Amino acid sequence: MIKIRIRNADHEVDVRFPISESELFAKLAEIHAVEDRNAAQSVYVTEVYWPEEFSALKDRYANLDELNYLARRMESFDTLEYDQFLIGISKLDSKEVKNLINLTFNLHHFTLCQDVSSYGKIGRAYVLNTEGSVPAYDEDDPKYAAIGKELIDRGLAQITAKGLLMYKKLLGYKKGEDGKPEIVPREAKIVERIYTMYLSGMTVDVISRQLQSEHIVIPNKA
Repeated sequence: MIKIRIRNADHEVDVRFPISESELFAKLAEIHAVEDRNAAQSVYVTEVYWPEEFSALKDRYANLDELNYLARRMESFDTLEYDQFLIGISKLDSKEVKNLINLTFNLHHFTLCQDVSSYGKIGRAYVLNTEGSVPAYDEDDPKYAAIGKELIDRGLAQITAKGLLMYKKLLGYKKGEDGKPEIVPREAKIVERIYTMYLSGMTVDVISRQLQSEHIVIPNKA
């Protein structure tokens, strides 16, 4: 859920996303942001109630369709995915809504390990998150300890309030020469296309099937 306060002229109203088209229209009517049955596409955000990690959206304009799509993506998360998403936000240089949407397709790049009692636990959690599955009864396989140790030794793990975080590049971006994210045109076009397909009325499942039919692999849930 996303809860913000929006303003038009001297009128303000609280809005929770996701929200139906009719409910959003009614909210916009309350602040006189509807003219001749045409509702505003972007609004000015005066307050961010939840999640607090979205505070960068305050005191700027935000696109309503993007916010609604982002909220629907968030609704599909389980508890771990939600924590991964919130941690991932802290790694973004730009917290515009489109970048937050992009992040929802990159959760497998953010491994959160809460049991750090051994290198093996860390390594297995990393493989499970990045590969999507591990054999059910191979907890003692020494390869996991080797992976966990390498992650620690290479400085790829960071202690956070939600656990040990290990992360790598995001879809649509790569590490630039200055160490900051740099756009990868081909991947960025995929992310933009997913968003455009959603706005055209396609559901998440339909989008996923369409991309799979074209042999375009999107990590995590699409």
